Amino acid sequence: MEIIINLWNNWTVYEKWTTLVLILIVLLAIPGLVWLFTKNSKLLLGALLSLVITGTLVAVGLIVLNQAFDFAITYTYKLVPFITFFINILCIGTTVGYFMQNHRHKDFNPILVKEEAFKDAYRLTLSCILLFSGFAVLTPSILIPILFSLGISLLVIWIHYLLLKKLLK
Repeated sequence: MEIIINLWNNWTVYEKWTTLVLILIVLLAIPGLVWLFTKNSKLLLGALLSLVITGTLVAVGLIVLNQAFDFAITYTYKLVPFITFFINILCIGTTVGYFMQNHRHKDFNPILVKEEAFKDAYRLTLSCILLFSGFAVLTPSILIPILFSLGISLLVIWIHYLLLKKLLK
C-alpha cells in the first residue's frame, strides 16, 4: 500500500486527475462500446472482467515488485498500465471485430469466436514477444518496467482468451 501512497503523493494534481479520467474512460467507454456494437451480454461481461483483471494485475504486480523484489517504482512504471490496457483493448477489439463481421451469417456460433480468439491470442503473444525483444538492449532502469509490461500483457492476453472460452458456450 505504501507504493500507491508514495506514487499518489509524488504526482501533481494534473497527473492525478488525468489518470482518474483515463481509468474511467477505459472502464466505461470500452464496455459501453462493446455493448453498443454487439448487444451481446457475454462479450460485455468478458470485456468488463478483462479490464478489471488487467487493472488488478497491474496494481498487484507493482506492489509485489516494490515489496518482494525491492524495486524502486519510478516514473517509468507509469507506462505499465498504458501498455497493458492497450494490449487488452487490442484483445477486446479483435474479438468484437470478428463478432461484428460474422454474427449475421447463418452458420455462426460462439465456438467460432472462441477459435478466432485463440488464434488472435497466439498472434498477439508472438507480436508482443517480438516487439518487446527489441528493448532487450536498454538500461535496467527501463528494461525492468518493459519486461514487467510484457509479462502482464501476456497474462492479460491469455486471461482474456480464457474468459471468452468460459463465457461463450
